[in-house]
Amino acid sequence: MKFIRSMAKKARSTAYAVADKFTAQFGDCNLGDILLDRGEIYQNQFLVASRYMDILANEKDGNGFPYQYRISCQIYGADKVDKEKDDAEYRNLLESYRKYGHKKEFYLTLDNQFRLKNGNHRAAVNLFMENYELPVKMVNRTTPFPERI
Repeated sequence: MKFIRSMAKKARSTAYAVADKFTAQFGDCNLGDILLDRGEIYQNQFLVASRYMDILANEKDGNGFPYQYRISCQIYGADKVDKEKDDAEYRNLLESYRKYGHKKEFYLTLDNQFRLKNGNHRAAVNLFMENYELPVKMVNRTTPFPERI
């Protein structure tokens, strides 16, 4: 049964990728427009804010990214989270931004309701670096599962 579910998930992801190839729109967007309150706070708005707070905390004391760690433990379970690896990856992302800025090929993904679906860390780093105009890919659908976008 797990194999069937896994195959169905892969088929869905492939179908989404093909559909997006023909229907997605690309452009630039202001980060403020993505993070504006639309009557309710959705998960990725919260995650961008927590990632931003993580950067501030790390810049202050250099002890890593405490909010990312706590959130990941709640979502995935503490036994599945490698804090040192996650901290190193986030530090590498920050250093890359400091050296090269935001690379245009790494766009944020928005759904057709203008909600951020992929790019929490990049959005937070851009917010920290005061880089507000970002490349985006807007897909013509909605889904509660960011990994499917």
